[in-house]
This record gives sequence, C-alpha cells and structure tokens, in this order.
Amino acid sequence: MSVTINLMNCTGCGDCLSECPLELLTLVDSKVFQAEPEECVECGRCADTCEHQTLCVESAHPTAYTHVWSD
Repeated sequence: MSVTINLMNCTGCGDCLSECPLELLTLVDSKVFQAEPEECVECGRCADTCEHQTLCVESAHPTAYTHVWSD
C-alpha cells in the first residue's frame, strides 16, 4: 500500500512536502498529491508532520520501513 490522502482535510500548507525523503509529494490546486505512489517507502514522515490528519500510511509491511528516517 501507500499513503492515503484525505483531500477534505488538506489545507495546502505544504508542511508534508519537505518531509518526504524521496520528494514524491507536491501541491496540485492547493492540495497534496503523491506523484508516484508506487515509489513510496511508507516511512510515515509526511503523516507524522501533518497537523490536519490529511495523510495516513497504511503499510503492507507495518514494520518494514515505518519511521526509519529521523532528524
């Protein structure tokens, strides 16, 4: 699986964009969009950053890559 995006919650703030280590997120019409979902490693950084609960990571392998990138 990949990142599920709830566009109703998205404010277009863009905080999640810089958190994606693979730069897969962008804004389209002031809403977050994942350009290449098959490339997502499901690290969870975007979801952790979003204050509006717009992004949710539903991993097929829950412990494989979750939260592997740290500051």
